[in-house]
Amino acid sequence: GYFVLGGARHGFDFVVYEGDPVRHHGSMFVVLVEEDRELLPRELVLWNRLAATAHKSVLLASMGEAELEPTYIDLQCLQKTAVAANPG
Repeated sequence: GYFVLGGARHGFDFVVYEGDPVRHHGSMFVVLVEEDRELLPRELVLWNRLAATAHKSVLLASMGEAELEPTYIDLQCLQKTAVAANPG
């Protein structure tokens, strides 16, 4: 099971731990994003840099009004996709 705690002191909405936070370091930062909000490239860069400095990944979480389940996007996956698409 995962443990989820507030992440405001790190600049994120939540920090996700892969076990008891007393025994484990956080593995992910979570940012809650409104479904129709346009994300600025500088926000993505900022979140990625903050997470990389802390050796964590960033998970964007969004939930539309008609959805029953949230949508998640892992910024680390986006970064790998962008590098593969632009190898030069």
